[in-house]
This record gives sequence, C-alpha cells and structure tokens, in this order.
Amino acid sequence: MSKTTKLVTIEELRAVPLPTKTDTYTVISHGLIIGEIKRELACAGFEVISEEYRANNNLEVARGSYIIRRSEDPYFMMSFNWTNSYDKSTKFQCAVGGYIWENNSYVIEKEGNSFIRKHTGDADTLAKDTIAEKIANAEKYYLSVLETKRQMENIKISRSEVAKILGNLYFNFDMISIEQLSGIKKEYLKPSYVYSTDSDSLWTVYCHILTVLKSSHPKTWLHQQGFIHNYLKINYITLTDPIVTAVPKDIMDTLLKATVLPIDPAQINLLDAIQEVESAGKDVPVKIIPKFSLLSEDEIEEEEVTEDESVLSAAQYPVLEKDAFEIHVESDQEYLERVAEIEGEPETVEEIEFDSTITDTVVTYTDPLGVVFEAPVVGPENFIDDFTEEEVAEVAEAKETLEVNTEWDSVIVSDPIIINILQNEINNIFGYEVEIEVFEDGENYNIVTGDSQEVTVPIDYVNNLK
Repeated sequence: MSKTTKLVTIEELRAVPLPTKTDTYTVISHGLIIGEIKRELACAGFEVISEEYRANNNLEVARGSYIIRRSEDPYFMMSFNWTNSYDKSTKFQCAVGGYIWENNSYVIEKEGNSFIRKHTGDADTLAKDTIAEKIANAEKYYLSVLETKRQMENIKISRSEVAKILGNLYFNFDMISIEQLSGIKKEYLKPSYVYSTDSDSLWTVYCHILTVLKSSHPKTWLHQQGFIHNYLKINYITLTDPIVTAVPKDIMDTLLKATVLPIDPAQINLLDAIQEVESAGKDVPVKIIPKFSLLSEDEIEEEEVTEDESVLSAAQYPVLEKDAFEIHVESDQEYLERVAEIEGEPETVEEIEFDSTITDTVVTYTDPLGVVFEAPVVGPENFIDDFTEEEVAEVAEAKETLEVNTEWDSVIVSDPIIINILQNEINNIFGYEVEIEVFEDGENYNIVTGDSQEVTVPIDYVNNLK
C-alpha cells in the first residue's frame, strides 16, 4: 500500500482539529460531510452496505466511499464518494459511481456528475445542497457507469493496445505514477483477483488499473478515477441509452448474504506479494521521484535507504573524474599536417591545389587506432547544382502543396453546437477548462488544446450527444 494513504475510522476523522476560519477560508469539516451524506442517503431510501475512509498521515486530506445496494448487477453496486482537505491542498469534491465486488474497487464517471468547491464564502452550505442534489440523481449516474461496464465487457483489446493505454496515461497525461504503472503491469500479467469476464476484455484491463488506484493519495484519487474512466469511454465506446435488467430478488439476496465470495485457490494475496517483494532486500536508488504531475516534488516522500544500499548504489554508478577525458577540436591546419605526416608529403592550406583532370582518385587515411577512411577527390568544376531552375521550382511547388494538405485549417470545425459538446468533453477529461481548436477528417474530430495536446473523438460519438 502507498505510504501516503491509510485506512482510517470515522472517529479518527472527526477527531482531527479543524483549521481556523478566516475571511477567505471557510472550513468544510470531514464530520459535516459524513453526516450530510449518511442523512441524505437514508432520506432517499438507499441502503448502505459498507463504508470506507482513507487519509494521508496527518488525516488532513481524506476521502470516503459508501457502497449502496443495487439489484441490476450482483457484482456491481452503487457508490457515493468524496474528498476533502484541511490544508488547502484540494477542494471538496463528491461524485456518484459504482463499486466492483470482485476487486473491491470503485468506478467513477465525472461527466456531468462531479462537484468541486473551494473553501470560501458559503462553501459549507453549498456543499450540503450539492450532496443532496447528487444523491437525488444518483440512479441516473449509476446506470450510466453500469452501461459503460457492460459495453467494456464485450470489447476485446490486445496486449499492444493495453500498452498504448498505459503509455498514454503515463507519458502523455501524467495520470499515473511510475510505481502505479509497474503495479498495473503486474496485475495484468498475474492478477490478484478472479474476474468473471475474459482476460482480454477492456473491462478486465480496467479492473487491473482500478485495483492499483485504490492506494492513490486522497488528493488525486477522484481526479485520476474520473479522468481514466472518461479516457476509456471516449476512445473505445459509443454510448447508447442505458438498458438494464434487474437480477431476480432471490438470487440477489443469496449473493449479498454470502459471507465470503468464491475465491480461486490459485489466487495470490496482494498484501502478501508486496511484503514478499519488500523483504527480498532488493536494491533501490537513494531517492525515487515518479513522473507524476498531480503531486508536487515536495509532496513525494523520500524512500528510506539503508547504509548498505547507499554504498551499493554508489558502487553501481561510479562518478567519473572531471578530467578523465579531454576533448581537443583539431584545426584545419593541424589536420592537414597530420595527414601530410602520415602520407609523407608536408603540406599547408595555401599549398593545396586541385587538379581539374582528377575524377576517380580516392584518398585513403588510416587513423592512429587503425580505422581506415576512404573519400573521392572531386575537382572544383564538379561542385555544381544538381537541379535545374525548373526542377527547383517544381520542388518548391510540391513542398507548398504538401504543407497545405497537411494543415487542418482547410477542415476546421466552426459549428457552435459541436464546439460546445467537445468543449464539455475535453473539460471533463482534463478536469479543468481548456481552450480548444477542432478539425474534422471525415471520421473523427481532431482536437488541439491550448497547450498543444491532441485528442481524437469519433464523429459518431458526438452525434449521439446532440
């Protein structure tokens, strides 16, 4: 489990000292959020099966999740999730989603669902109203993620496609850390849980990702969850209206009353596996800083390294002396003198004369290391332009045509309805508002953001949202 998050109790969260309220900062307490959510869920008639709370070491940044009974899918319940902080590192956020019985993970779709509020003004009152509104519409949000799950189950993806997904999340979007990337790979190769779906289905791969995200820092957890869900949804699914069928009540009751879900005897325990790796005495660098833009470098905890490991790291990566290598750039005169010395004919720059009758003569030179170089001698009159004026003009015209054809300006999209739909989609993906330009290639809308990132959205997907 990550060193930056741990499981905590309600009592521990309620006991955390509250920060001082100022003219520019309004306290939204963990206790207020917990109380309001439980009250609204009870008023709406939802049955909470279980609840989970995680926090950082000083409990100032926390998140909570409530698992709510549903009958549409025996392995997929509803969840209500929130994050909050006392150190101003993150705003209060909440969202409705799903819960996966098979790996104890959460699915959160942020599109039209999430709420983010700064701790200013009447933030505490607005937070209460928003919790009530989200719970009132919880069924709609749950059915949306359930339909996405069912479509993902029927989508097959190859190993190379999985690598593409993880590469984009790590390199292009900085949405997972290097440790999480490694953890997801291990889950993909040797899953810690048994799933009812095929191993090559998009849903199973998504479950591997969600298994690792469980230990994310509370400050970034909701954003990671929402971003990754929307990324997979936009790139792999064309959604239709949700179609759900309730599981018979007798079957549902039997499944939910079971004290222990079926476990594959070959299944490994994730915590045991982590402990085994940590106790194996593997060598680690003195400090590891993951490529993860969501956390600043100051927030990343240094790995503890023993004295033996430090010595070993230094031996593995010796430091070269400053003057171990001296680079000298040889002048033209020095070069000619060295060649003349080898060839036995002293020459200077001024004494070189080219014989215009020479056409095929080759100069051979062997350096001090024994490497032989050969080069033809070309007379001055042979240095001519290889192209006629007409050919140069044709090349310039072809280049101009190529530049025009590779520009997206000729197919730029100006329809305000399409622009508005794509603007909302991109804002949901990035978690904040960004400027965009939209181009069309016949099958997709190609979007360029203000910071030069590119996103492709199928035209059919946008048409379904009109």
